[in-house]
Amino acid sequence: MRRRLPILGAIVVSSLFSFPGCGGGSGSIPPQRVSVGIVISPTHASVTAGSTQFFFATITGTTNTVVTWQVNGVTGGNATFGTISASGIFTAPSTVPNPPAATVTAISQADATKSASASVTITIGVSVSPISVLLNVGGTQQQFDAVVTGTANTGVDWTVNGLPPGDPNTTFGTITASGLYSSPNAIPNPPNFQVTATSQADPTQASGARVVIEAGGPGVNQAPQTAPIKLGTSGGNAKDSSASFCCSGTL
Repeated sequence: MRRRLPILGAIVVSSLFSFPGCGGGSGSIPPQRVSVGIVISPTHASVTAGSTQFFFATITGTTNTVVTWQVNGVTGGNATFGTISASGIFTAPSTVPNPPAATVTAISQADATKSASASVTITIGVSVSPISVLLNVGGTQQQFDAVVTGTANTGVDWTVNGLPPGDPNTTFGTITASGLYSSPNAIPNPPNFQVTATSQADPTQASGARVVIEAGGPGVNQAPQTAPIKLGTSGGNAKDSSASFCCSGTL
């Protein structure tokens, strides 16, 4: 029995060194790796040819929040599908590409395997001037002009309250194919409406101007004078009223 004691002691000592977690020994825990996350906004944008759009990238899981911007896989973009700056400012091309779409991507510089993308639709631009007019009844004319960008076809189709040139309904006035508008003979109901220019290259793109029709200026109720008017006097008209019944003194 005495000869077995050293053997048992050796087993106990060996067991203590074999299970450090159970005997109070200190074990090192490897640090957990935080995954880098990236989000882009907006996730979709419709940008007129030649215009700009801001994109923002939010990075989580790292102190390095710098990203690399690409357009259709090209860092910084190109003239065909648009360019993008280091701060995320996208500039659409001056001409709408074919197809009229691009992908903007932000790639994390902390972890190049992490990225986020946004889709961009590039559209034709249409603008009308003037954008608002106040006109008298009775055929008063106003020339409207349209500027179309992003395409070689700069033609537009004009309408008045949705009606094309030559339409027999002249309640809201008429307009020619070149944008010359003529007011109606009577004030319509409602008296305000839209003159619209629609792109012939892309009928989904249009722009409008607001038109308001009024009765007329100060001279609209005056009767024409058929004889010379003596200097210092008024020719008079059917709308004249005497002020003597209400007031004293000299007028």
